[in-house]
Amino acid sequence: MELIDVANKIEEKIMLLESGRKLLQPRAESRANTIGAYEKKLGIVIMQLKNGIKFNLDGVDIENPQTTIVEKVARSICYQEKIDMELAEAEYKNAVKGLDCIMAELNGHQSINRHLDRR
Repeated sequence: MELIDVANKIEEKIMLLESGRKLLQPRAESRANTIGAYEKKLGIVIMQLKNGIKFNLDGVDIENPQTTIVEKVARSICYQEKIDMELAEAEYKNAVKGLDCIMAELNGHQSINRHLDRR
């Protein structure tokens, strides 16, 4: 590898890190918002179930479930919000891991650069 090639790769990785860093904030906000939406909906559904409000889940009527299963039933009713929350969490974690990988590549190129610089 030539010194100029390594320097170009280092610059490329730095640019990727800069652009990737800008993606973290919106994904973090999406993650926080979907977690909040799920928790809010779950709380509302739990209270509605305890207050005797009837729900229909995939053709099954749910009304006045036993106290011991109210939370499980509420979670099943809020399944879409849970899916949204998990997807937002995965997108955020994937972005962070992607930046970690780019950082590792950058560190490798910097090590090669130091080695080539000593020749």
